[in-house]
Amino acid sequence: MSKFVRIMSRSMLLVSVLIMFNGCAGIALKKEAMSSIHSVSVNKEVPKPDKIGVYGAGETFAALTGFVTAGVAGAVIASEIPEKRGPVLKYVMEKEGIDMGQIVREQFVDQLKNSGLFSNIVDEGGDAEFKLSILVAGFAKPPGFTSNLQPELMVEGSLVKPDGSVLWKNRKTVTQGTSRTPCRKFEEYINNPELIREAISICSRIVAGKLVNDMLGK
Repeated sequence: MSKFVRIMSRSMLLVSVLIMFNGCAGIALKKEAMSSIHSVSVNKEVPKPDKIGVYGAGETFAALTGFVTAGVAGAVIASEIPEKRGPVLKYVMEKEGIDMGQIVREQFVDQLKNSGLFSNIVDEGGDAEFKLSILVAGFAKPPGFTSNLQPELMVEGSLVKPDGSVLWKNRKTVTQGTSRTPCRKFEEYINNPELIREAISICSRIVAGKLVNDMLGK
């Protein structure tokens, strides 16, 4: 199988996953439900995928020397570094304490506060609670002749009352090709983990904005 076919196969697989997830219908936030809510909280636990995909790029890791000497936190043992790009990316994030779930939550809370949708956002114990879950996460090559990668996220959000009734639910996606997200070489990301944090933060802000806008009916 040629390299081009392998890249296309991975890209088509990612597209198929996104279409499958997006096919699920959401639940709109109704005005009558809003009137019964005086405070909301955002669950601190944000589930995320076990794997971080890297799509449209070669699988072998060719920047080992730069990575080892780049000042990644903690002792780096060459034998424990994965050979494929997705696992390497996850390895670096874990070493640097880059928690994708918490980044998504922080960006959602900021967007929620800025929206003015709810006047009272509490740490916990609100009349209803937002629950967030990262369904898909990865970095992918955008269209065109480039080897750079952009972050991708699909996040599902729901607003649930203590009795379990769901007042709102939807999922939003940011994919490669979005002009507002960083586009860098794989080696840049792993040799400077703050670029990973930046990319995920920007991507999370966009996804969070889409979720909040959905509640606002935009």
